[in-house]
Amino acid sequence: MDGAGLTRRRFIRLSSAGGGGLLLAFHVPEGERGLEDGRTGERTALQPLQAERFNTFLAIDGQGRATIRIPVPEIGQGVRTSLAMLVAEELDVEWDQVGVEQADAAADLGPHPFAGGSFSVRAYWLPLREAGGTARAALVAAAAERWGVDPAGCTTDRGEVVDGQTGRRLGYGELAAAAAARPSPEYVRLKDPSEFRFIGRHMPHLDTPAIVTGAIRFGLDTVPDGALRAVVARCPTYGGTVRAIRDAAALAVPGVRQVFRIDRVGGTVDRPYSVEGVAVVADSTWAAIQGRNALEVEWDEGPNAEESTERLHVTCRALIDRPGDTFREDGDVDAALATSPTTLEAVYHAPFLAHAPLEPMNCAVHVRTGSCEIWAPTQIPLPTWRNASALLDLEPENVTVHVTRIGGAFGRRLSVEFVLEAIQVARRLERPVQVVWTREDDMRHGFFRPFSYHRLRAGLDRAGRITGWHHRQAGTSRYAFREGEHPGLSEFREGTYPAGLAPAHRLEYALARSNLSVGPLRAPGLNAFTFAVESFLDEVAHAAGRDPLALRLELLGAPRQLPYSDEDVLDTGRLARVLRVAADAAGWGESLPAGRGRGIGCTLTFGSYAAHVIEASVDPRTGRVTVHRVTGAIDCGRVVNPNGVRAQMQGGIIDGLGAALHGEITVTRGAVDQRNYADYPILRYAEAPDIDVHIIESDSPPSGAGEPPYPPVFPALANAIFQASGARVRTLPFRPEHILAALRDASPDRTRGTSGR
Repeated sequence: MDGAGLTRRRFIRLSSAGGGGLLLAFHVPEGERGLEDGRTGERTALQPLQAERFNTFLAIDGQGRATIRIPVPEIGQGVRTSLAMLVAEELDVEWDQVGVEQADAAADLGPHPFAGGSFSVRAYWLPLREAGGTARAALVAAAAERWGVDPAGCTTDRGEVVDGQTGRRLGYGELAAAAAARPSPEYVRLKDPSEFRFIGRHMPHLDTPAIVTGAIRFGLDTVPDGALRAVVARCPTYGGTVRAIRDAAALAVPGVRQVFRIDRVGGTVDRPYSVEGVAVVADSTWAAIQGRNALEVEWDEGPNAEESTERLHVTCRALIDRPGDTFREDGDVDAALATSPTTLEAVYHAPFLAHAPLEPMNCAVHVRTGSCEIWAPTQIPLPTWRNASALLDLEPENVTVHVTRIGGAFGRRLSVEFVLEAIQVARRLERPVQVVWTREDDMRHGFFRPFSYHRLRAGLDRAGRITGWHHRQAGTSRYAFREGEHPGLSEFREGTYPAGLAPAHRLEYALARSNLSVGPLRAPGLNAFTFAVESFLDEVAHAAGRDPLALRLELLGAPRQLPYSDEDVLDTGRLARVLRVAADAAGWGESLPAGRGRGIGCTLTFGSYAAHVIEASVDPRTGRVTVHRVTGAIDCGRVVNPNGVRAQMQGGIIDGLGAALHGEITVTRGAVDQRNYADYPILRYAEAPDIDVHIIESDSPPSGAGEPPYPPVFPALANAIFQASGARVRTLPFRPEHILAALRDASPDRTRGTSGR
């Protein structure tokens, strides 16, 4: 579609299909009018009628400054910059003429108005360029009408319309009112990539200066005037309920105003969506926390009191010893394994993981008679809006959801339970209230990446080529309680690599039934799956005496496209390329100091291809792993902002290393054992390696950048540990005790490959 002409009819059809209606009038309440300068965090009020809204996403004021309404929440992925670049590119303005405003929840925000699935640029690549191009065409038409010339003879130049015959110029500000009032153009031409001025350039994030100076307000900073504060006491056991409340000591704490029970919302008694609890309302968050500390609640632990990760270990080990549901089968796997000269088998385990964002859950709500206003750091504004409407029995137009800047999410804010709690608290009061979760609240009462076990078997012929591949996964599932969907669909796709590459291949799944709360975490499903597959491929390579990179490239074979999912295909050529780029940049095959090793891993997820080579060492006395360097390559199609993609790669690598080295949530008697960063560490500065990122140029449409860098970290580090020490670690996280146990299990005469060393 690059550079393609766009008819009015097709534009309207595309917009409507995406849930948008990009050309419909959009009313901006006067209190919201203004241009937010991300460089300073300041807002400049616009006088009525000075800011003319051209479509859902764009308004231009009398000075020619463009306010771009960002439909996707900003969680650090850089969408307030990259999406603004798409509009500005086709509008043809200078970058210092651009400001952004975060859209409130609304039904007219296009195809994907939430932060998840690495879809933001992918979904808005055309709609936002069309929004800018449509406005540009209207401005040209308005200028041509004023001059009495043919619009075809006019061009634009950085915020001005130019008459090609006379050189006359009119600024966008002079034309905004007339242009916005014009009917939609019949035809819009989008730029050819050769004409791009912004797309593909390294653009600094608009918000960075304001974040550094503290000017931008995150959810925790966003408190309506006159608001009270509240925290909620929840049963340590998931799904537990209140038997009795003794609140005298809590009410005696200075500043505490009220204590009352709130109900569970949704789900069932043993698996609620938002749990039952006791709210403590006070003049300050500190007073509310102290009041909760003094509160005495007698809990009914409920049916989940006997739930534990130890039970899940036993359950999953039993499940992977017997057949599960077959999701894909190519050829006769049993025959291939039975007749192969060499067979291998290994079991991998991935634990529950917490999201652990720096900003814990919080939400401010003001419930009035017949209306509700919400300020929330949510990834999903529309479901938040609709759930609030349903809970309060209000029409959606009487509910306003303001989306704040978000201090980390990784999927944690793809739920609305923290909003539902805050609504329940607010409707008991006659004032606005901010409900805050502490770090401990979020660690104990959030949802987690599913717990899983993976048994893999492979057969090799005498040349070391794979003849058969059998992967059986057992674990908890995000889809376990969805009607009409198999639980395995949340953990992989039918065509997930290496499906379609081995002559015989079988993929099975068995559900470990559990009420414990699980949900999406960065690259959901594939982060654990990739750890098992890519680590086992490394084992296969070494058993065959093959170079791990060469074996992968041979398995991928000639460039071709294989079925993968409804949205994507597996392009073997693109996956092979990221492997080669990462390996070449990392010096694959070159010698390393004694005690160091290199490991490689790759993935396809959300339409993008990523590969990492990790260089690490292991202290054989303590089992401590040191990561020295990570070299990453990504092919995410055409890149809008390389600076943003680079940051996403770096962030995904750091996040993955923290989870690989430290991340594990355990449960005893239905209660999470971990509390804070002390017992659930994230990566520290001293542990951070050098990171070298390579972004592959591509003419393919844009695809995801936020999640693809995460999954390859786990196997690349596991494989580097093996190269460095001979310890084959199949259990996450790679704690010293796991390394030492693997070292004890390793044969003293074990032969290790030399390709990555």
